[in-house]
Amino acid sequence: MEQQITIHKSVLLEEVVKVLDPQKEQVVVDGTLGGGGYTEAIRKRLENTGTIIALDRDPKMLGYTREKLEEGTSKTTIIFRNENFKNLRELLKKEQQGKVNSVVLDLGFASDQLLAGRGFSFQKDEPLLMTYSDEEAPVKEKLQELSETQLAEIIASLSDERYAKQIAHAIVNAEKSITTTRELVEIIKQAVPKNYERGRINPATRTFLALRMYVNHELEDLEKLLKDIPVIVKPGGVVAIVTFQSTEDRIVKNYFREYKQKGIGDLITKKPISPSEREVRENPRARSAKLRAIRMN
Repeated sequence: MEQQITIHKSVLLEEVVKVLDPQKEQVVVDGTLGGGGYTEAIRKRLENTGTIIALDRDPKMLGYTREKLEEGTSKTTIIFRNENFKNLRELLKKEQQGKVNSVVLDLGFASDQLLAGRGFSFQKDEPLLMTYSDEEAPVKEKLQELSETQLAEIIASLSDERYAKQIAHAIVNAEKSITTTRELVEIIKQAVPKNYERGRINPATRTFLALRMYVNHELEDLEKLLKDIPVIVKPGGVVAIVTFQSTEDRIVKNYFREYKQKGIGDLITKKPISPSEREVRENPRARSAKLRAIRMN
């Protein structure tokens, strides 16, 4: 297999492991394997026992990380599956695993994906796909199907982009079909003020985020998993979720609050845990991360 250098750093790693508190013989689900940071740390805590079910919807990422993790000598069982975490309930039934002790999700975008050549980066000129596999319709096709109103709503609701209407208008009225990231970036730049966010971020940042979340159904997938928690996790088990975007965090907060009110779970984090100043200095991508966790009854 072709080698890949894993550049992704797991965010809030120590904090996640602390709230999960993995114990010997437990079954833990890492629903967003990525570069394997959480799984590696959890495996150490399981001390050659237990099982980790490691999921990733990107088959290439799963393959790279699996190869890296299988180089170790740990006796902890890791079940690798090319699967979306939204299907965890069905997967556990298929694997005859029953309820698990804990689940962790990192909803951030793995840095390694920027190397995938699928149009995730606005700093490269690549085909405008933004999907994790070829099974989903790419962004370049979706942009031809959406109306200006629909596109503006997607950009605004998923990224809080205040120039969503102007950007959507420019995209829909482009002279030709937009098929590459560079073409999309240039259209966005022309649609927003010259001093956009005072130069703090690239004008395409929020639009790329919104389109990625939309085309991969990320919010729908999150809600499906959250609804299934009571039938997936054992009493006393923990669910820990790291979000990077306000809409995602609000969904997680509301579900956890509802479970607490119904007596289904107890909040471990009454307020979200954020990265330390040191972590943000070492990994600027962590700055917007928020960790919430709940213990099921």
